[in-house]
Amino acid sequence: MGSIDGVAVTYVYKEEDHIFHLIEGPLQVGEQVACKLDWARRKELMQQHTGQHLLSAAFWDLYEAMTVGFHLTEDNLTIDLDKDLTMDDAMKAEDLVNEWIQSDLKINCSFPSDEVMADMPLRKRPKVTHNIRIVEIEGADCTPCGGTHPPTTAMLGILKVKRVDRYKGGIRVQFAVGVRAVADYRAKNDMINQLVASLKAQPEEIIEK
Repeated sequence: MGSIDGVAVTYVYKEEDHIFHLIEGPLQVGEQVACKLDWARRKELMQQHTGQHLLSAAFWDLYEAMTVGFHLTEDNLTIDLDKDLTMDDAMKAEDLVNEWIQSDLKINCSFPSDEVMADMPLRKRPKVTHNIRIVEIEGADCTPCGGTHPPTTAMLGILKVKRVDRYKGGIRVQFAVGVRAVADYRAKNDMINQLVASLKAQPEEIIEK
């Protein structure tokens, strides 16, 4: 998403070797134009995607639980794991991820040769056989990926697991990263403050009330 010469881009798709940008209005053929990325949206999606890498790595490091599903939309983010774990287990994974985030680890993207890739500690094997791009988060994760990522983990800010549900013999973990996690915290904090006022109780008394 973004704009071309001030005209909003509404959709982008690829046909064979050509990438098409659909826009809201016409442009002058042959004219040089300025292209602008919707950076706020890109940054927010990078936070969610990179957070998924770290959370999947944490579940693998702690419990050898493999991520078998990943779902990212504008308002929801989940991973599916192949082991039946608890919320307490997820909290330990959350702690590890936030430790990695606060350590400001470097994130490197590369297209290694088959020989170099053979020695890499890949969390999962690539699904393609050529032009394989590896995203390596220093000391935390190494996996094939074609997505966009920030230069360091510090740009993620925070990761928060929101809930854990049993799903197909394993679990589905819902979580939020960065600005999305802050928005979720703000909304829930507002709810608590409203309940405190309504019930005339302290926050720790709300459940009992």
